[in-house]
Amino acid sequence: RADGLVLSFSDSATASLTDVGRIVSGLYRPTNYGTNDPMPGNLGSGPFGSALSVFRRTNPNGVWRLFVADDTFQAGSVGQLQGGWRLDLVTTNIAPSILKQPQDVTAAVGGSATFHVEVKGTPPFQYQWLHNGEILLPFGQGTDTLVIPTVKLADAGDYRVEILSPSTPVSVASQVAQLQVLGPIAVVDVTPSSVVKPGGSVVLKVVVAGDPPLRFQWTCNGTVIPGETNLTLQFLDIAVGQGGSYELVIWNGDDSVVAGPIRLAVREDVLTPQPTDAFADRPRIQGVATGLVHGNSARFTLEPGETPLFGGGNSAWFEWIAPQSGVVTFITRGSSFDTLLAVYTNNTLRELVPITRDDDSGPCLTSELKFNARAGGAYQILVDGFGRRGIGGDFTVQWALNLNARPTPVIIDPLRSRAVTRGKDIVFQISTESPDDLFQWYFNGLAIRGETESKLTILSAGLKDVGTYRVSVVNRFDQIVFSPPFQLQVGSDGVPLLGEKYETMFITSGNIGFLSIGLGNSFDSSAPSGSGGGGGHPTPCNSPFFGALWQGLSATNNGIIQVDTTGSLVPVRLAVYRLTGGPEDLTNGPILCDLTSATNGQPAIARFPATLGTNYTVVLEGTAAGTMALNTKMGIAPPLAATLHYCLVASNGSITLSPPAGLSGWCPPPACQWRLNGLPLTGATNSSLSVTGFNASNIGLYSITLSNFVRSTSLSIASLALAGPFALSHQWVAESTPSFRLSVSNATPFVLETTTALGGTWTPIATNPDPCLILFYTNHSPWLDPQRFFRAAPWSPP
Repeated sequence: RADGLVLSFSDSATASLTDVGRIVSGLYRPTNYGTNDPMPGNLGSGPFGSALSVFRRTNPNGVWRLFVADDTFQAGSVGQLQGGWRLDLVTTNIAPSILKQPQDVTAAVGGSATFHVEVKGTPPFQYQWLHNGEILLPFGQGTDTLVIPTVKLADAGDYRVEILSPSTPVSVASQVAQLQVLGPIAVVDVTPSSVVKPGGSVVLKVVVAGDPPLRFQWTCNGTVIPGETNLTLQFLDIAVGQGGSYELVIWNGDDSVVAGPIRLAVREDVLTPQPTDAFADRPRIQGVATGLVHGNSARFTLEPGETPLFGGGNSAWFEWIAPQSGVVTFITRGSSFDTLLAVYTNNTLRELVPITRDDDSGPCLTSELKFNARAGGAYQILVDGFGRRGIGGDFTVQWALNLNARPTPVIIDPLRSRAVTRGKDIVFQISTESPDDLFQWYFNGLAIRGETESKLTILSAGLKDVGTYRVSVVNRFDQIVFSPPFQLQVGSDGVPLLGEKYETMFITSGNIGFLSIGLGNSFDSSAPSGSGGGGGHPTPCNSPFFGALWQGLSATNNGIIQVDTTGSLVPVRLAVYRLTGGPEDLTNGPILCDLTSATNGQPAIARFPATLGTNYTVVLEGTAAGTMALNTKMGIAPPLAATLHYCLVASNGSITLSPPAGLSGWCPPPACQWRLNGLPLTGATNSSLSVTGFNASNIGLYSITLSNFVRSTSLSIASLALAGPFALSHQWVAESTPSFRLSVSNATPFVLETTTALGGTWTPIATNPDPCLILFYTNHSPWLDPQRFFRAAPWSPP
């Protein structure tokens, strides 16, 4: 008899319900002692399970029935269940957790992709799938498996799933899995440009498709950001100075593209007025020792009487009144373009007096300068952008006045890179604020002994002088500043500067611009490698260039241009673009390039057909610090054809062989090498060949090899043989009427004559002045004369 029992069962219990003896209330582990107990109804004969875990992920609500069976099978062993029974199901709500994360998938366009997640916890579960942060399948529609039956380029990117269950109001998010779509590199999605406030978190991201392995490099205003080689660029607690124009360069050895630009403007809520295009309308800012201004100069221009900075053309102006005396620093960090910054005094545009200026002393091609401010002094601040005719966009200018700093040396006009003709003298002159300043010049980072004046003179400049220079300035307060670095390049007469920025080619000041190249011209230049590059950097030949130098070429003839890096002291990569006048030319890709020669220890070389009046640009990248060379020349080599002559030369006689017609059309004139039976003849390097003292050793096939940098070709000219006796022979020709052909050969000129009577007059019918030709004469009407005689006799041309 068992009354009022409360039996609790749990898979985690240690004791089992007794198989014999009295049953008492308690917690038991479900146990099946008999494997084949007979049960009533249609339950079958077992075996039956004994684990409650079989109910996991099921809904226990519904109709339950209790079956009781006596498994002793003893006669009279009967009983009854009175008072009814009750079943209470107690569930433990376990929050969902992920057993197996979705895995990265690689698929081709048109193929399929599957992501799967495995979850544990208390069901039921709901799934929400996201693609690149956007909901793809919301809760209620997703399952633990996401199938993309037909993959498209747009499907590339990040996938993750969120799981929700009744046990918790908060969903659980999986790790991100990537779908890599195979094929040419394609940009699927790019974070849009935006304006944000300082202090927040900003993530720039690009979604791409393409064959792995993909490589990435972020740039800011066209310059490389060291270490940023992922698909995302993150800013924590972003500052005003971190604004800019950002791009991601993507490449894999087969292709290369640039994603962006993503223009990020970080703006504070400032009350200072914005700089203006017109100088006369410029705002005046006074009483502000530390401040900033924002603006956008994209539509700004120069005004009459305004002298632009080198490379400028979109000037923005404001006036700053110094509240006290001290050293003030102005910076344009956070601007979205390559800025120029200058400071002047005076209140009239045509009479401005320069204090100092700067181009690229700040990161991302921004500007930074210092000068000594005088209390109450009015300073005209100019912000511009370096470009073909200037450039503008979102800019930020910050300044801070240090009242306790000792006066700083000020360089009024920093020096620019220059190119000089080899063997010529060149002078660099630095201009500073104080006549008491002291100087020290540096070459490739090392002080130049004895060069401590404001002027540096380099006599008879040569390859040894190619490199990077700068100068330090120390004032009477023992404060020191260094000038921005600048290059010295050496080359042929008239060779322009190889620019560190694409736009430099289009600024025709001084010896900057395009090199005019025509037939027969040859130029060379040497420059230091390892520059910082600039806006407009290309992505040629499936591998991007960083830190490139640019040389513009203008074709003055039709011909073949060759550019090569022979003479470089470092490995150099090279590419060539055809231009039509604007920066957009680079988007069409290069016409050719050489990236492999450098890795093989050889000079890079490229040849391309040039068209009169067309501009081209050569892009160079040294793969290490050092000196690289660029050699440029134009030539032409039209195809030649020659007729092979068979010549008889008398023993101890002579013959002169000439090159094929059209050789005069080659520029530069070709190098020549005569050959006999395929072997070069010593010293036979003129365009014609005289063979004298002819004998058996001279017999054979004579050919000539012609070569310039455009073409190399070999042509068979003549087959020479020793002349035998004067030969005259004939043969019958099968025609409608009988005819015969005479053939005559001799080592000297001869005449063929005929007569109808041996004692009669001989009439000349053909002459042959060329011993390399056999004379053939056909008599088509032998029946007209009862007899006709022929003879060949020596002949001297008149």
